[in-house]
Amino acid sequence: MRRKLLRIGGVLFLTIFGMNLGFAQDNWQWQNPDIQGNTLSDVQFVTSDTVYAVGDLGLVLKSEDGGQTWTDVSVETTKDFYTVHFVSVDTGWVVGSWYTSGGGGTESLFKTTDGGQTWKVQFAGSTIYDMYFTDADTGYAAGEDDLVQKTTDGGQTWDAVHESSGFDGEALRSLSVRDSVIWAVGTNGKMISSADYGQTWTTHDPGVSLNFNSIAFRNATEGFVVGGEYGSSGDVGFMMHTTDAGSTWTKIDRMFHRPLQQISFADDSRGWAVGGKVDFYSNETYPIEYEPDSSNYILSTDDGGETWDARYVNHGPQVWYSIAWGDQMNGIVVGTGGQIGQTSDGGNSWTTNSATGSNFRDVLFISDQVGWAVAGSNHHSAIYHTDDGGETWARQQVDLDTLQSLHGINFTDANTGWAVGEDQWWEYDWVLLKTTDCGETWTTVDPGIAETPFPLTKVQFVNDNEGWISGDGSLMHTTDGGDSWSLDTTGLGSNDVYFADSQHGWAVNDDGEILATSDGAVTWTVQREADQFIHDDLFSVYFVNTDSGWAAGDRGTVLFTSDGGENWEELSTGIYTDFFTVTFITSDVGWVAGDGYILGTTDAGQTWEYFDEVTTNSVNDIFFLDKETGWFAGNHGTLLSTSNGGGIVTGIEDASGGNKNVPARFTLKQNYPNPFNPSTTIAYTLPREAEVSVTVYNVLGNHVATLINQYQEAGEYSVRWNGWNATGEHVGAGVYFYRVSAGEYEQTKKMVLLK
Repeated sequence: MRRKLLRIGGVLFLTIFGMNLGFAQDNWQWQNPDIQGNTLSDVQFVTSDTVYAVGDLGLVLKSEDGGQTWTDVSVETTKDFYTVHFVSVDTGWVVGSWYTSGGGGTESLFKTTDGGQTWKVQFAGSTIYDMYFTDADTGYAAGEDDLVQKTTDGGQTWDAVHESSGFDGEALRSLSVRDSVIWAVGTNGKMISSADYGQTWTTHDPGVSLNFNSIAFRNATEGFVVGGEYGSSGDVGFMMHTTDAGSTWTKIDRMFHRPLQQISFADDSRGWAVGGKVDFYSNETYPIEYEPDSSNYILSTDDGGETWDARYVNHGPQVWYSIAWGDQMNGIVVGTGGQIGQTSDGGNSWTTNSATGSNFRDVLFISDQVGWAVAGSNHHSAIYHTDDGGETWARQQVDLDTLQSLHGINFTDANTGWAVGEDQWWEYDWVLLKTTDCGETWTTVDPGIAETPFPLTKVQFVNDNEGWISGDGSLMHTTDGGDSWSLDTTGLGSNDVYFADSQHGWAVNDDGEILATSDGAVTWTVQREADQFIHDDLFSVYFVNTDSGWAAGDRGTVLFTSDGGENWEELSTGIYTDFFTVTFITSDVGWVAGDGYILGTTDAGQTWEYFDEVTTNSVNDIFFLDKETGWFAGNHGTLLSTSNGGGIVTGIEDASGGNKNVPARFTLKQNYPNPFNPSTTIAYTLPREAEVSVTVYNVLGNHVATLINQYQEAGEYSVRWNGWNATGEHVGAGVYFYRVSAGEYEQTKKMVLLK
């Protein structure tokens, strides 16, 4: 078991974590936010002491002291959970998505009867967004395709009491259950109700085709529904109100700058609504107190929704998803980036478990203890410093305006450093900061360049004196440690620039273009032409020497060169997503990461391992001191660290005295290619010997083929499936699932066979 120190509200607690996190727990540690940083979608007080919260990647957290300390009781799955509901401290359910990008089975509802120590699948086949149990036996669940299900035996069996009659069903995202009356709301203005425990249903017309996220009634006749409007002009929230038991609904005349995610009432008077950033105006009917230029609020009412007050949460996340109360004074709110907010004064003030909810753009360490991370977004741009390897982070004093945003940081020694960014006030301007005292103070530097300022995105020094600052296709250069700067290059059009030494550098652009210099940025030549038809933009480039380099970009693009960029080879990752950063520790070991994906390689990128159990947040930067010690920085305040190279491989001595690479953990990789026709390869790793079976199933759960059924030693394995079933017949096109079982390990992923 792993111990972790957890700070809530400035008080230090010791938390004991369970063993369910697997990879993330063994190989990566969350440094910010505390506990973990994946999105939390729902929270419930069962008693004033017992609290449960659920979120992405099968996450279930449990507290037995009102939220002061938390224990991980997660489900062994990579599914995203949306709702938690317990009828006692031990008996409860979690529901969520039936499918994730990392593959897996179709399970979407799990039950525990021992407080989360063990979980049992109770439903599979479709996504469930919300559920509610009136007692230990009777419950309702709502999800995709207008589906509402009911159980009367504690979830052992479920019967559909409402579902779509065709292919035009909406996603039902919220339930309200009061005695015999049930309401369900969802996308595109979907609103249905039942007055007889779900036996018959009435469809209502709320007069709008907006997306409803939550519904709550404060009494039998008066209720509220909240949600979001999504369009080209941006995403905004809304609130609607009924006073006649739902016969008519009125949209409240108020603007919410981001969609509202949840509304709830504790009684006839007290209620809360949470969501994203709230820039709103008020009128005479609905006055609201607010604090301008803040990123998120909790709305509260003490008069049944007649008036609403907004409470700002410092360092809060981009979105709050759920709020719950143990009593009138003690409450918990959860949201993106694993943020947990707590109040003990009825919501007047809140503390969080995170140094910041902003997006980290860059991370840098000069030793295994001393490092910095830059958070760069409007209103919340800052520099954070650690001198204990990232266990604690302190915000350094930086004088930044509201619309100034930081993007990059670099230090030439333990005291002297640079931070760069942009100022978006009216016209773009650069932000250039310098420190000579380890970041205790930062001063603004005028580079002394007469040309029109441009946004600065990256600063790099190849030695104490020579460095470059890049941004918006331009390069500033210094040869005297930053005492003076010159504008070397304009019109480069680069998304990223990297210098292997004082002479050799590379720039990557949109449409896959790569440029190189061998004379210190005096001249640039095109190494790879832009392809405007493919549109594979490149966002990051990294070289370990003047020969070996990699570039990464959108739609899973990773390129490799072994001759300084004269020739570039496109590598296959099997992932169709945007990569924002690439880095290599040696010529073989490296990482790419981006929009919720992290991939590692030990063979220069010829094969990649997909780590789907770490985070769903976008990763913007990777920094390694050596093969073992590294950090990832990303959105929603994400900071992750590793001290064993992320667990790609572990070198151990074999019986003959030689060094043998043995996988550090069980892994099942996504099949490649996927989709496929006529065949595909399934790869997996074993950290120790085991009886192994690899089987294929169809969407109904029927056995299709057994590919492996034998004893195997520790190592890396792959098996090919040619689309045949057990009798040697070709199967039809469609969705299939492959499962690897090895001792106590079992994992399932999804694959698609094309015609």
